[in-house]
Amino acid sequence: EALMARLVDEDRLVRQATVEALGALGSGMRESVQEALMARLVDEDRLVRQATVEALGNIGAGMQ
Repeated sequence: EALMARLVDEDRLVRQATVEALGALGSGMRESVQEALMARLVDEDRLVRQATVEALGNIGAGMQ
């Protein structure tokens, strides 16, 4: 829950670090977390979007 709130932080570095931390959790995370990450795919910051793609890739890799 605390990490989820940071996904919409004003600071792009906070959002990016949060996305990376959630991606490191792997495939065991709840669907709501995955949905929250998907919402960051349209973040205003390119590096946040890139980190989101990588995080979702990590989650998907763990599901195989």
